[in-house]
Amino acid sequence: MDIHKPPVLEHTDIMFDTIRQAPQAPSFAMPDQRALEDLLATFAPGVPS
Repeated sequence: MDIHKPPVLEHTDIMFDTIRQAPQAPSFAMPDQRALEDLLATFAPGVPS
């Protein structure tokens, strides 16, 4: 048995639809780069708030 392979999902698996639809779901992992940089800048060490 290859322990590096992920488990095979059964169609009845409760996560099946979520995993299947994930590529079509809107991505919250890539916010607007400029907005992210501006937000991170507000937390920069040494910058007076």
